[in-house]
Amino acid sequence: MKYKLRYVLPAVNLVFAALLLVIDDLTPMPSGTSGGSWAYQLCNLINLPASLLRNIGSLPFEYLTQFCSPAKIDACYSARYGISLCIFSVGVGLPWYTVGYRLETKGNGRSPNFFIRVIVDLALISLGVLFGLIGIANAIYGQISLGANKASLLLLPYGAWSVATILAYGRDLIRCLANWRSRRRSG
Repeated sequence: MKYKLRYVLPAVNLVFAALLLVIDDLTPMPSGTSGGSWAYQLCNLINLPASLLRNIGSLPFEYLTQFCSPAKIDACYSARYGISLCIFSVGVGLPWYTVGYRLETKGNGRSPNFFIRVIVDLALISLGVLFGLIGIANAIYGQISLGANKASLLLLPYGAWSVATILAYGRDLIRCLANWRSRRRSG
């Protein structure tokens, strides 16, 4: 029985992320520390795009919790946490689903529409540039508050995701444009 990569890859990554989040919940944090345990930090570094999506998607719910009555504040915070976990799970699973789907359909001659492929590649290259800018901003802010050595650690995950995203989708965009040009000349 052949397993479909579009289901296996997101499932493995979701299970690993869930395991790290459970370890984070079970790890006692010393008083006066912030930022989560090593497991939480590792989960966020591995799944940086999902973490960014979680932070952006949770903003409206963070705003709405200020309107909760004092009697229902625990329920509001629990709902906000649950919603942010759902957003994070989608952010973790969806990219791996698309990677698995792309790997499954690579050899059978089906390719996405040229214009959709160019738009998606450009959007993802822009996302890579955004990761780089966020990493630089974190490093600059971190130098002020953390010192130069720890600030460079803030740049690493964003820089790695930035370079990987820009190289992968930049390469795909170049191939797509080259194929389109050769088909245009021959046809």
